[in-house]
Amino acid sequence: LNSALTESVRRRSHLAPVPGAGGGEPYASEQPLVVYEFRQEVRQEGRTAGTRKVLTPDAYALLLQAHAASSMELRKQTACFTWQGGYYEVSAYFDRHGAA
Repeated sequence: LNSALTESVRRRSHLAPVPGAGGGEPYASEQPLVVYEFRQEVRQEGRTAGTRKVLTPDAYALLLQAHAASSMELRKQTACFTWQGGYYEVSAYFDRHGAA
């Protein structure tokens, strides 16, 4: 939200595998959990900390509208899995048009 890149609003949705889904979209759920949040990096007494505040869908939409001219949309898709006893995350980033 700001030019120093210390503020952001996020819409996170968790898609879980649907048991017995078979083919098609294995990670589609009927109603994904959606969380809206405002994140801010603050500096106090020489130390940096990150803060998060959960937002309502309306507050999220208002913040996006208010900063539409000075912000950019970035989408992140992450797959989490375990393999050979280790936990892994693979992330991909896209712009608003789906380009990597």
